[in-house]
Amino acid sequence: MDLSRLIELTSGDDPRARVDGLLRVYEEATGEHLRQPLLREEADRVRLWMMHSDLPWVVYRRLAVGANVHASLASKAGFVQQAACGVCDLLPLDGPIARPSFFPISVPPFTKQNAAKRKEIHERVVREMERAVDKREDPRTWDGLPICATVVAVQDQNRNTIDADNAANAILDTLQGTVIVNDAAIQHVSAYRMKAPETKGYYLIGLRPVYPLECDVVDLVARVKDVSPLMGLQEEE
Repeated sequence: MDLSRLIELTSGDDPRARVDGLLRVYEEATGEHLRQPLLREEADRVRLWMMHSDLPWVVYRRLAVGANVHASLASKAGFVQQAACGVCDLLPLDGPIARPSFFPISVPPFTKQNAAKRKEIHERVVREMERAVDKREDPRTWDGLPICATVVAVQDQNRNTIDADNAANAILDTLQGTVIVNDAAIQHVSAYRMKAPETKGYYLIGLRPVYPLECDVVDLVARVKDVSPLMGLQEEE
């Protein structure tokens, strides 16, 4: 198998196109022509071919952008907020429904919510959306799309340190019904906590509509017995 050709054909931004590239290589190797959507038995044959070829997954490289030094903590927080996820595939930026949204919420990071906090944050989010977001790009039009979310919680260094994941879950749950129609749409969360002196604390939120993580999967049946050998685990009887 020409591994360089395989990587070339499976390195696009559209996960469905990557599967098409894989099927082209599969056809060259086996003589069997397959097209998506694969039938159950077809997907099983391709999966076994990948496993026998020692290719349980095909790795491709994306352009990575990083920064080593920042002028301020605010700059670093903004950079983290907008840093691309290394796993989720962004939907094409060819229309308002697919545009990522980045915005601040000027409330100190918290880990538990109450009715008063929910109402306060709801009002602040609506104000931010009205001020900063083009109505054509309102993320509330993303209903039904998976979302990759980034949450940066910047807190006062003199306060008790909060857990990054709890702070992210609390704010995302509170955003439900405002920016996010339903938080069940979130398929991935990157949570960060930063501490700064002389600050009241705030959140930076990044929301990106993305392809479902299953889009570049050949065999959609999930079985523990298929995962265990990949992880070097002994399957329990």
